[in-house]
Amino acid sequence: MRFSIIIPTYNRARFLKTTLDSILNQTFTDFEIIVVDDGSTDDTESVVSAFSSEKIKYFKKENEERGKARNFGFEKSSGEYINFFDSDDVMYKFHLASANESINKLSNPEVICFPFDYLDTSLSITGTRKGFNSKMNDQIYQKNCVHLNGTFIRKNVLNKENLFIEDPRFRVSEDWYFILNLALKRTVIGIQKPTSGYVIHNESTMSNFKSNDILIAWTYFQNLLNDNISSEQTKFSNLILDFFSMIALAYAIEGNRVKSFQYLLKICRVNPLALLSKRTLGTLKNYLHASKRV
Repeated sequence: MRFSIIIPTYNRARFLKTTLDSILNQTFTDFEIIVVDDGSTDDTESVVSAFSSEKIKYFKKENEERGKARNFGFEKSSGEYINFFDSDDVMYKFHLASANESINKLSNPEVICFPFDYLDTSLSITGTRKGFNSKMNDQIYQKNCVHLNGTFIRKNVLNKENLFIEDPRFRVSEDWYFILNLALKRTVIGIQKPTSGYVIHNESTMSNFKSNDILIAWTYFQNLLNDNISSEQTKFSNLILDFFSMIALAYAIEGNRVKSFQYLLKICRVNPLALLSKRTLGTLKNYLHASKRV
């Protein structure tokens, strides 16, 4: 088996059929689909059972969040390469063929990743993640630029130390943490051609984050940085700024002006020019609105 496509899902029945259709429509056919239903209460099981394909393996478990669901799927996988895919996104029909071609050309690399398009709910392209090059590690150290949908990992490089954190509270940027942890130990090779679409909708995780969610994620990232790269903090300054801006924005939206201002000060201390970023300007807008409400 060449590829194992691992799909964790929770109450995404209305998106899942489109996702599965896009996978079964691949021009390269040596793959399996492992759907891990993380305790859904909607029609997820019915959606999956409507497919007659032997490629689909369905497992239902209690709700324990995506990290554990992805690890569960990995344990059930048999492919040479693993592709973790979200249950509300789509593969283009050449997604797996492009991966197979690149893997052969690069003589079985450890990790390769493809860029992706941003799609609206009608699957129209609204933007494209660009800037992928032959080595992505430095970019991954700086920002959340790689999506799991476009990432293929040789199965024998994954183990308990670099699989997903299974803390159910870790629900924001857990995929970035996973990729960052891999990039600290393995070479991540970027391919320039987009092969999948990331669908933006109101139920997306990053559309509903809270300050506490981001603070939990930031704790894990801090520990990873401290354990691996304490002498090279400047290489990861943009990562740090990204988290400070996410936390500041979340506090501002929640109306906590004091906490939001504290993180704006942290941003200023690291790099004053970062106050001009789109997210930080959004934070300031929400901060001023919160001030008017007092």
